[in-house]
Amino acid sequence: FKAFETEVVLQNMGRKAQTLNWVNPKQVDKAARLNKAKQLGPAEVRAIEAEEVVFSISPERCILRPKEMLSFTIRGYAEKQGGVEEWLKCKIVAGKVNKTVCDVHMTAAIMKPCMEISTNSISYVYSYEKDVLLRPQMAPLTLRNLMDLNLDFSLKTQTPFRVDQADWTLAPNEATTVNVYFDPGYKTEKLSNTVKNKLNVMYTDMPHRDSIDLAAEVNYPNLKLSTAAVEFGAVLNDTTKRVNFTITNVSKVDCVYTWVLAEDKDENPSASLKKGASSRVLAAKVLSLSQVYDICPIRGVLRPGESEVLEASYYAHANSRLNATAVCNVEGGPQYEVALMSESSTIKYSIDNPTLSFGQQLYQKGIDKEITLQNSGRVPFNFTVNLEALKRKSVLQIWPLEGYLGPNEKAVFKMRITPGIPDKIYEKFYIQVAHFEAEEVVITGEGIFPAVQLSLPRVFDMLDVYEGFLDLARANVAARGPRKDAPALNASRTLKARPQSGQTEPGSREGEKKASMAFGGETTKPVDDDAMSVASAAPTVAHSVAPTVTPTMGTRKTLKRIKIDGDVEMEADRLQLCSTLIAIQAKSDAEEKAAFEETLKSSLTMSSTKLTLEERLSASMQRPLSAASNKSKKTAAKIPKSPKRDGNRGEGTMRVLSQYFCDLGHVVKGTNKTKKIKVQNSTGQPVSFSFDKKMMPAGVSVEPEHVNKLAEFDSIELALTLQTGGLTPGKLDVSFNIDMKNGPLVQLNLSAHIQQPEIELSAYTLNFSRVQVGHCKCITVQLTNPNDVPADWIIRKPMEKVQDWNFFRCVPSGGTLYPGQKLNMQVFFEPAAVRSEYRQDIPLKIVNNKKEVRFTCLGEAYQLTLRPEPAVVDLQPILPNTEEPNEAFFSLWNDSEVAIEVVSLDFDQAFLEDDEVTAYADGYDDQDRMLLPPLEAGKGLWPHLVEANLARKAALQAIADAEEAARLAKEERERRKAEGIEDDPEAEEEEHIAPQVEEAEAQDAAEEHPQDNEIDLEPCTSTNVLYIGPPLSGKTTQAKKVSERYGSLMFKLDDCITDLLQNDTNPWGFPAPIEAPKREPWGKVIPQDPGIKQWHDTMMARVKALQVLLKDKLHTIMNPPPPPPVVVEEEQVNPKGGLAKGKSMAKGKTPTDKERPLTPPAGAEVVEAKAAPPPPPRKKKKKKNF
Repeated sequence: FKAFETEVVLQNMGRKAQTLNWVNPKQVDKAARLNKAKQLGPAEVRAIEAEEVVFSISPERCILRPKEMLSFTIRGYAEKQGGVEEWLKCKIVAGKVNKTVCDVHMTAAIMKPCMEISTNSISYVYSYEKDVLLRPQMAPLTLRNLMDLNLDFSLKTQTPFRVDQADWTLAPNEATTVNVYFDPGYKTEKLSNTVKNKLNVMYTDMPHRDSIDLAAEVNYPNLKLSTAAVEFGAVLNDTTKRVNFTITNVSKVDCVYTWVLAEDKDENPSASLKKGASSRVLAAKVLSLSQVYDICPIRGVLRPGESEVLEASYYAHANSRLNATAVCNVEGGPQYEVALMSESSTIKYSIDNPTLSFGQQLYQKGIDKEITLQNSGRVPFNFTVNLEALKRKSVLQIWPLEGYLGPNEKAVFKMRITPGIPDKIYEKFYIQVAHFEAEEVVITGEGIFPAVQLSLPRVFDMLDVYEGFLDLARANVAARGPRKDAPALNASRTLKARPQSGQTEPGSREGEKKASMAFGGETTKPVDDDAMSVASAAPTVAHSVAPTVTPTMGTRKTLKRIKIDGDVEMEADRLQLCSTLIAIQAKSDAEEKAAFEETLKSSLTMSSTKLTLEERLSASMQRPLSAASNKSKKTAAKIPKSPKRDGNRGEGTMRVLSQYFCDLGHVVKGTNKTKKIKVQNSTGQPVSFSFDKKMMPAGVSVEPEHVNKLAEFDSIELALTLQTGGLTPGKLDVSFNIDMKNGPLVQLNLSAHIQQPEIELSAYTLNFSRVQVGHCKCITVQLTNPNDVPADWIIRKPMEKVQDWNFFRCVPSGGTLYPGQKLNMQVFFEPAAVRSEYRQDIPLKIVNNKKEVRFTCLGEAYQLTLRPEPAVVDLQPILPNTEEPNEAFFSLWNDSEVAIEVVSLDFDQAFLEDDEVTAYADGYDDQDRMLLPPLEAGKGLWPHLVEANLARKAALQAIADAEEAARLAKEERERRKAEGIEDDPEAEEEEHIAPQVEEAEAQDAAEEHPQDNEIDLEPCTSTNVLYIGPPLSGKTTQAKKVSERYGSLMFKLDDCITDLLQNDTNPWGFPAPIEAPKREPWGKVIPQDPGIKQWHDTMMARVKALQVLLKDKLHTIMNPPPPPPVVVEEEQVNPKGGLAKGKSMAKGKTPTDKERPLTPPAGAEVVEAKAAPPPPPRKKKKKKNF
């Protein structure tokens, strides 16, 4: 809206100057609220800022002197229409005094310009009419001022519109008419168009504007051409090429058109003939345009919106080039030009690589190759690819199969070559270019396959067919020759097959013929090297074995081991794989062909046209090809992606090439059994394979699971583990595959028999009957393993009812029983007290079997009872040195059931001799016990112990004699040396040889009686008496009397210590007081006294003898004697008990010392004798059961 203003005059009527300040309260309030709103948010700030303050005054602040008058200008401006009311306050400012002088009430009515316009839009229409003069068009426009004020405005517009007067002033309610003109001839190109513009009404000093829409439509006869140039390109000589284009009447009036041909200004027809033109075209001849180009139809009329297809034709004179312009004259409209460009030439092309060789390639893996077809001339042409010559359609995928090539363009054929079979490939196809003879393209190479060989027997469903392949393979390998760079395979080949009816004899001519026909050949004769596939294999490593028949995998299969080397086996596998793949591919091709014919037949039936199959195929081959490739210099095609298929499991591939058999035999339930399998790469390229964990049978695992790039002819060891924890006992037959990367599967058939270990006992109740306390009775129980797996067992103490556990023991208490093995376990009963019943259940725990085997041991114990009367013997007092002793008599009563032999432990010389025999006897165990058969009362000791003791004494005597002879010889030498007599060399030699001879004789005696090796060489039969008491109690007096009476040696400990300190005698190794004597290598001091020296030499001889005996003992421990004979039935126990001489242990034979077992035979009662290890002789112990 327009700004407005007024003036206010103030006069100072006082006598002081006043400072005046004008304030708009609305403005002050807005500023205050705006400061507060900034703390709230941007929305509140925008709302306050949108409030409008209309009035302002200037100057706002001034000083008015006395009697002075000043004029203030009040201005107003509003952007909104309507009434406005505000106050302006004038205040006097004097120090702190702020006094209002006057309030000015301001009001205003805000109005926008208001004018009535007769119309909001003006339209004009002009259409071409023949012979009608072109004039401007006029339209009137009425304007009226509806305001109460005068209204000044101006009218403005643009060409092709104009008004007769631009500036106007209208009084209130005044009206006027304005003429608005439109010129339809403002453009000279005579093209139909539509013009839109506005007639603007602009008010003086006001921003508000009004406008009137102006629109004009001009209609001339116009055409639209589908192209501005027709490029015929290079056309084959003496041929005609036609190109269609379309014209359309896009105007609202009829179009009358006529075509004429015009030469280009720069084109000289006579110069357009190329050098070297054909002789049938004259170089000087000028060609007219009508002889080269033509347009049909040449004239016509098109109604509005109609279209017409025109044909432009070009006749190619030999090797010429001519450009022209086709002009379309439209009546009352513009002219349209179409450029005509062409030339004539011949077809020229080239194929860069007509022979493709892909070398060795995995038979299932495709290799991408490219060949390029290039148009090297100026004439475009069509091309097609003919694949009918391919022997196997699956070998080649090529794209594009047809196309169009412009001048200097290239077509790149993308090919994916898949050998499909592991054999040499020779295929060819043809590329047809225009009308020329088809070009041949040859593909060569060799398909190979990854394969491994396992150190396991192979399994075949049709062994006779495979043997036919073996015969062909031998012929091929013989013609080709073995591979020299391949190492030998470390496995002899075993073949298994199910017998089937109708099979031919392996190795027969009929079998060879079947194998050859299965591969696709006609005869079984060896093929030449060109037609034969070269497979990588190894030299001959095999042995001929007689055929056998064994049941495996739950069925009867023929097991045959034949002489075959790795090279022949690989070749046979290749032939078998080729045969299978060709058969599968032939079946797939037949199914696809049948499906295609069925689809084509259905489409022919549904079609309304009656065409034969050949006509439809011909029509489909003759469809016009797209010329879109003209826009690019190079045509690069891509092979369409085929659906993904698993190379090992898709149709057209062989699922399993070879099958192997692994028999783990019998496996214990709950254990893991692992078998090492050697896998060898039998090809000339790295192979990768893996095991799918999801497809593995339950409980079967293989390590490693993935093998990547196993080198040529290299091998790796796989660990096949069967975990039987979660499997059911019984026969197990499973199979799983080795996934060969880019190759056929290898199947592994696993067989095992899972069993739980069991043990059977010959008796489950052992009755020991009556056994004497202190004796031990043994019953032998036979353990048998009835199953085919080892059984680990152990005797364990039960958790309950173990009252009599310590009285029974089993030897051995654990071990392993192998399939079918039997073991004799000895159960000993050793009662400790008289009881009427001993009873104990003994559990036998079998590893990996939750069920225990229990047997019960029963027994009864009795004890020998000897009763003296009286129980106490009183010898009455006796005086010292009395010659007659006091005597007393007592009686012994045997209250037992058996005879008892009674001896005096101190006065019976026979008992002392028997005690010496048992003390040095061999055969004590780690608990210082030796088990022997019971002796009858009144009988002597066991003969073998007595004989051993006599041999021991003889050996000691021989050693003593040798030492005495050595001592005498030494004294003789010293005497002769002291007297100055020279030594006789022969005597010295005899002296040196004599100890050696004696030592050898002693060694022979020790070998004849090895039981004496652990007995002291110098036994002590005397009794050592030690007197201990307080001082002056008579110890020395009593010791002297006993020594004088028995002729024994007596010494005091104090005298021994005093003698050692005074004399240089040191038999126990104490250091000498003056000088250190010589020492042995182990540090002991050599005594100086001759007597002690002799005793020292004797001790050293004993030490050396003990070393020899310990060596023999170790040899006996490392090489234990054979086990005792098996005794199953319990022997009768002598009910009388008592002492008894040696009895035969088995079948009446008394064993020697070497054959004597450590434990007695079953059912025999034994005497337990205590003994201490020699030497020195230990203290005699009281022997039981004597």
